[in-house]
Parts: sequence; structure tokens; C-alpha cells
Amino acid sequence: MWLVHRLRPNTIVDLGFDRGLSTIAFAYRNRGHVFGIDWFEDGNYAPKSYALDSAFRNISNAIRFNYVKNIHLIIGPFSYVLKNWRRRIDILHIDWAHSYRSAKQHYLNWSPFLKNDAIVLMHDVLAYPEGVGRAFQEIPFPKIVLPHNFGLGIASSNVQLLEEIRRSGF
Repeated sequence: MWLVHRLRPNTIVDLGFDRGLSTIAFAYRNRGHVFGIDWFEDGNYAPKSYALDSAFRNISNAIRFNYVKNIHLIIGPFSYVLKNWRRRIDILHIDWAHSYRSAKQHYLNWSPFLKNDAIVLMHDVLAYPEGVGRAFQEIPFPKIVLPHNFGLGIASSNVQLLEEIRRSGF
């Protein structure tokens, strides 16, 4: 929420919204458009079904109680969504698969849409150092890692903003 308040982004992409909590947090200030994109196709039926039901319930409640009005959910394969994507991205949050290959591919696929001063967030970079952590380290921007919640990697060409995030404790 701090980051959204600070940047006032037009477009946020939350890849892997799972139960919807990060999507709601990005949308909380009702700034711009927040696109929660998930596929819910990997894993066993019960866990993915539970996550999708939970996401819709959480996001519906957030909308019903007027916490957010700017969420757009897209359910489908990331490659299909990408074919029709045209918006420039201010904040890209990658929190779907934790393997090196998946995290790297998501970054490579979506990075052409990043604005010059965009922020890239990758979750679980400390929990999966050889997976998503390694992919994060290869992003060609200055970066920091916040250690809470299994490691949140933050990358941007805006070094001043990274320093502000570091000082704020984000």
C-alpha cells in the first residue's frame, strides 16, 4: 500500500494472485488499475479450487465493503493473456511459480511492457534461493531484498526510490 501511495501507478500487474490478498493490497488506495492474473491450473484440483474460491470471496468482500473499486481479474494461461496485453506497467508483482525457469520466463515475457521507471517485485526470493531468488538476481536493475515474508525482491532503475524503500522498511 505504501508503494502504491508513493508511486500513484496507472497499471499494476499481480501475476499469481492466489487468494487475492496482494491484489487487494495493491488496489486499496483505488489508484489506477490492478490486474490480478492467475491460471489456477497447476497442482491438485482441491487446492487450486480452494484458492480460486477464496480469491473471489476475498476480492468480492473488498469490493462490497468499498475498500477497492479498481481490480480486474483475469483467469487464464499467462501466455494467452500476454498475447492480448497492450498496457504499460508501473508495478509488476511476480508471485506464481517458484522455480527458476518459471520466474525468469514471467519476467522476460512481461518486461517489454514495463515503463522506464517501473518496479518489479518478486516474492519468496529467500525461501527459494535457487529458484525465484536466482531469477530475481538476474534482473538487470538495481535491487534490494526485504527479508520479511520469505523475502520480497524489489528491482527498479529508480535508485532513489529503492533507497527510500530501504529506509522506510516498506
